Amino acid sequence: MLYSLFAPMWRTNDTLRKLLKEVLGYNDAEITQMESEHFCRNVANNLTIEQAKDITKIFSDNDFQIYLNDGRGSEGAIAWNQLGIDWADEPPKDHYCDKPLVSREQLADLSIPKKIDPPIKESLFNTKPVIECPYCHSVDTKKITSASKVVNTAIFGILGTKRYKQWHCNNCNSDF
Repeated sequence: MLYSLFAPMWRTNDTLRKLLKEVLGYNDAEITQMESEHFCRNVANNLTIEQAKDITKIFSDNDFQIYLNDGRGSEGAIAWNQLGIDWADEPPKDHYCDKPLVSREQLADLSIPKKIDPPIKESLFNTKPVIECPYCHSVDTKKITSASKVVNTAIFGILGTKRYKQWHCNNCNSDF
């Protein structure tokens, strides 16, 4: 079975850029593209388990977590310790590979855009609900207060119409 490596790396730094170049063989333009996508994607495909272990060990020694992937994107990511594989931490080195551990064909296809969740708009959290009048469809409405309902019931008794209504339309003066 061949595997992919999934990298949910939100922070990039010089060490990560160096590892991507030295260990995997990415160039500067490809790394910049991954950074612009917030770097949560497969970074290598069609790997043997041994290749995946070697690459993951190097990234792990530098405090970057990479997951083994069974081909289903982020849903298929498996942490190495889930497979019972734990390795001793070694201090980071200045140099790991003279040539990348994978071929160019095994690198992620960056021409396929990564699915990016739409940004959350601040206005979603700062808006009031818009209530529309069912009669004239105006949104110029206001909530009928409890005090207003009590006064209406005191004046008109049980025949008061505001007792069961919640909103008042300022356009057509109806209560609903």
